[in-house]
Parts: sequence; C-alpha cells; structure tokens
Amino acid sequence: MAELTTGLIENTPVNEERPTTTFTVKITNDDTIAATVFIEGFFVTGITKTLYVLELFIMAPGEVAERIYYAQFDEFEFQFITSSDAVEISAWGKDAAGNLTAAHRLVPAELDPIGPDGITGATGATGEQGIQGTQGIQGTQGIQGTQGIQGTQGIQGTQGIQGTQGIQGTQGIQGTQGIQGTQGIQGTQGIQGTQGIQGTQGIQGTQGIQGTQGIQGTQGIQGTQGIQGTQGIQGTQGIQGTQGIQGTQGIQGTQGIQGTQGIQGTQGIQGTQGIQGTQGIQGTQGIQGTQGIQGTQGIQGTQGIQGTQGIQGTQGIQGTQGIQGTQGIQGTQGQGLAAFGFVYHLSEVPQVVAPGTDVIFNSNGPLVNETHVPGTAEVTVLLAGNYQIDYSVSITAGLGSEIALEVNTVVDASTVVGALAATGQVMGQAILTLAAGDVITLTNPSGVGLTLATAPEVGAQMTIDKLD
Repeated sequence: MAELTTGLIENTPVNEERPTTTFTVKITNDDTIAATVFIEGFFVTGITKTLYVLELFIMAPGEVAERIYYAQFDEFEFQFITSSDAVEISAWGKDAAGNLTAAHRLVPAELDPIGPDGITGATGATGEQGIQGTQGIQGTQGIQGTQGIQGTQGIQGTQGIQGTQGIQGTQGIQGTQGIQGTQGIQGTQGIQGTQGIQGTQGIQGTQGIQGTQGIQGTQGIQGTQGIQGTQGIQGTQGIQGTQGIQGTQGIQGTQGIQGTQGIQGTQGIQGTQGIQGTQGIQGTQGIQGTQGIQGTQGIQGTQGIQGTQGIQGTQGIQGTQGIQGTQGIQGTQGQGLAAFGFVYHLSEVPQVVAPGTDVIFNSNGPLVNETHVPGTAEVTVLLAGNYQIDYSVSITAGLGSEIALEVNTVVDASTVVGALAATGQVMGQAILTLAAGDVITLTNPSGVGLTLATAPEVGAQMTIDKLD
C-alpha cells in the first residue's frame, strides 16, 4: 500500500492568468492483480484547506486510467492511496490553452509519501556538482543559474573528515535539472561534522533555519466504508466520531484470571463509616472472594477519624495477572454507533438521473438499524437521532446539474451541491436530525440531467451514520 501527496502547489495568477487551469492525473496498475485507487483533492483559501475531489475506483492489472480535475485555485494539493506499491502515478498541470505547465509536472519519484511525521515538502533538483574541496564557511549562495547537463561523475575519493558546516546561504533560483551522469564509486564517508544553520531556500520559498513543525492541516473528511471483502486501502483518518456510550462496568469477579470485564451493577448504599481504629499489621492478602453485586452508591457518610496506620505486612506475592479477555469484536469505526449504513451504485450500464428524479442504488454495504432494497432509491432509518450523511456521484455528463438529500420526498436546501464540471466527482456532507422511519433519498433537484460513471468506477454512494 502507498500513500502519496503532491504537496501544496502554488497557482496564483500571473498577468491575470493562472499557470494551471486543469490538473491531469495518470495512473498505471503495473501489478498482476487488481488494485484500488483513492484520490482526494484539496484547495486552500487563506489558512483553510477544503476537500473538493473524492474518488475511489478499481483498476485491472495493466490498466491505465486518466483523470482531469478543475484546478483554478491559488493553491491546491492531491493525495493518493493505492492498495499496491506497483501502481505508478504521474500528474501535470495545463494552462487555459492546453499547454503543459512544467513547474506543475510531477513524475512518480517526485510524489511525497504521507507518513506519521507529516508531509515532507518536495526537494528541489540537485544542481551540478563541482569538485568537492575542503568545505569552509558557506557564504551566501547566489542565484543558481540554469543547471547544465551533468557530466559523468568521477570516482569519489575517500571523504575526509567533514568540517563544521558553515551557515548555508540563501539558495538561488533552482535551474532546470540537467541529465544526471553516471554516479561514480562513492568513497568512504568521513566523520560528519556539526551541521550548520540551514540557509533560506531559493524561489521555492526561502528556507531558513528549520522552524517548529507547522500546524497540521485540518483532518480530512472520514472516507466512506468501502465494500467489505478484500480489505481495502485504509483511508486517511477522517474526523473521529463521537465515542459510543460506555457500558456499565461489569461485576468484578474473583481476581484470578482476568476475564472479559462484565457489566458493573449499580453500587449499593454505603453506610456511615465508623471511626477507623489503629490499623494492625497487615497480613498476607488472602484470596479475594467474589464481590457481590455492588448496589447503588448511597450518600457517603462522614469519614471517621483515621487511626494510626499500623506496620504494613508483606503484601504477598502478587499473582500472575490473568489473561486479559478478548476485547470484543470492534465494530465499524466509531464503536458504539447504534445505526449506520452504506449503499452504492456500481454498474457497467450508465444510469441517467433526469431532473427531479432520484439516484438508484443497486448494492448495499453494511446496514445496522437502516434498511434498503437493492435497485431502489430509498434508505429508511429505524432510530431517531442526529445522523451524519456523506453522499457523492461520479459523472460523465451533467455540467450545471445538482445533487441533494431528500427527507420524506422533501429536498433539504442545506444539502444542495452543484456540478462545476461536466465530468468528475460531486460530493457533499450534512448532519441532519431524523425521526424513526424517515426515508432518505439522493436526488437531482436541478433542471439539468446527469449521467453516472460506469464500472469499475463507483457511480454513486451514500453513507448514513447515527452520531448519538
């Protein structure tokens, strides 16, 4: 599995025209088995990063797929998650005339992995390496010219003791990376000296002394649960749902092998505590008997005067902690959800959703306290409460069309989302208060029809999760 990102791509207008108006992603499955690909696109406004592309599809062995996305934003970023490391991804921007934007072209080796320590920005191209002399104090680095063709690198001699690295000057404008020559034999690495203060980086943003790690971006929307079967790609961690209601603690058993923690009964009424006498020598702790059902905790009496504590006896050998009981099957993420469900449409025949009609879902994922008949549009919730609903369609036609949620055939105006392009992903998210028996549908409330994408791409999907 691979998790990759383009990093934030600056796309501010130059002479009132953006360098990139569309962003093309080309994916190749070089594996011998099918692979799943998950694409997320974000645009940045001020200090806010907003998700606007969310696409999940399956690729056959040897298949090549191409996606073109709207990219007229000041800054944007794309993240990719694949089920196989053999999936290769390239991406490039194009201007309004359809010309390639060289600065926004990324080959597979230039995509950054997403790790637990955050996304590392793209490293600029290495300039032509001159003869390495004794490293002195590095002065201010001038503007780096266009990098010529890098010649064959000679045999690198034994590296001497590396002196203290000087202050790295401002890195100049990074030139075009020349053809990299054959790398010579690497000599023995000398003792590495103390690294100097890292200077500011060139046009790519002057990188000064590395500061503290920036504020982590807002956490992405929690991806919808895929079709259960072969375990799919683990999505980027979505917004953590509210913790389920904690069950009452079970009756405490004999302290032998610690079994699964049972349901704790209500605590009994605690009587008034008497005056505590002098505590004698504490003997070896005997086997703790089975604790009775703890009643409801009563009003705590006044604590008596604590006597002088006696000499504490040897506690006795603590028995081996019992085998911790099986934790229990963890349900769908956000254990304790009383109701949740996932429905989707996946077909080789394109579904046309006319104006004022509903999307038909032909397949079901997990459904708990929710009902849906495959081949119909309606999903019924069986419990009242607050529900988070994530919905999306992948279209091949329908510029200017819209999708929205209906509750009992009435469109909820807060859920209307429009299609900004004729092809691609249209998605939305809402939190609605529903009554038991309410019927939810995904509809096209606009005057423009839309056509859903066909297999292997999922044409439409909807997740309905009860939050309380």
